[in-house]
Amino acid sequence: MEYKVFQDEAGKIDKETITKGLLASGALDVDIRIIRIPRVTIRSETVLKVERLRDKVIAMNALEEGRLELPESILSKADALEDKQPDDLLEEVGGVAK
Repeated sequence: MEYKVFQDEAGKIDKETITKGLLASGALDVDIRIIRIPRVTIRSETVLKVERLRDKVIAMNALEEGRLELPESILSKADALEDKQPDDLLEEVGGVAK
């Protein structure tokens, strides 16, 4: 049996309990292999260079080969987060008013 897990989660696999369970279920032999997959944080130079949140969202989506749909509403919200004062944002979403 092979388990593919992120390397930092490999310690969570209880091989002994799994082996006992499989043997109790009728297995004649149990061979458990843990394949550790490294976690990689991608930091694109493009993402780091752009300054606006809108442009960072677009650049991050490009790293994912455009797998996510980016509606204009998301990009507008990114602009609003940067352009508006915190109190104005809170008031817009029904939070604490001035």
